[in-house]
Order: sequence, then C-alpha cells, then structure tokens
Amino acid sequence: MFHFSRKIDSDYLNIIYGNDEEIVKTMMMIFLNDSLPSWQGTKGAIQSRDYESAKKEVHRIKPSFTMVGLKDFHEPVQLLEALLKAPNDPKQIADLYQLIDDELTLVLPLIDEFMNR
Repeated sequence: MFHFSRKIDSDYLNIIYGNDEEIVKTMMMIFLNDSLPSWQGTKGAIQSRDYESAKKEVHRIKPSFTMVGLKDFHEPVQLLEALLKAPNDPKQIADLYQLIDDELTLVLPLIDEFMNR
C-alpha cells in the first residue's frame, strides 16, 4: 500500500535547514519529546473510538514527520487523518495507525543515531 524508505531524507533536511545540523537536531528533539508522545497517545484515542481527539492530534503532528526528514510518512498520516474525519471503518483506521507506528518504530533508531553524531 505505502512504501516507506526507512531512512531520514538528509538531502531534504539540508535544503530546508541550510545545512545547519544543530537546527536539525533541535527539530528531532522536539519530534521525540512532543510529537512522538502525542502520536503514541493517539493509539488510545483510536482504541476507544474517540476519533475527534485522534484526528486533532494527527492533524497537529502531521507536519513534524516531514520536518525531521521522514517524508514517506506524509501520505499515510494524511490518509489516517482523512479516515478519522469520516470514521466508517474502525479496523481500517486501527490497521493504518499500526502500520505507521510499526514503521516509525523502525526509524526511531536512525533519529537517535543522527542525534548522537
């Protein structure tokens, strides 16, 4: 369904942050300390079928994936947000959340590696 390259798009980060590694690290720290916990909290909202709260959180953190070079996450997260706006298929919502979460788990070590350079 979706292709995740499982890498941080360093070329993109260099372009938008002007090769300033400290800004990139700051954005990654914000992602890890704010966006990631919000993303993880969204799971509970989806499980309890509080789709309005889940939609608001997904909408709020959606840009943060791209801002840390995880551009492949944009399309699936955008679809998740759209599904949460019209929650007709709870299984599809839960499955898509889980797919994104599984892929995110695989790229988190890359963020940690980048942060420790």
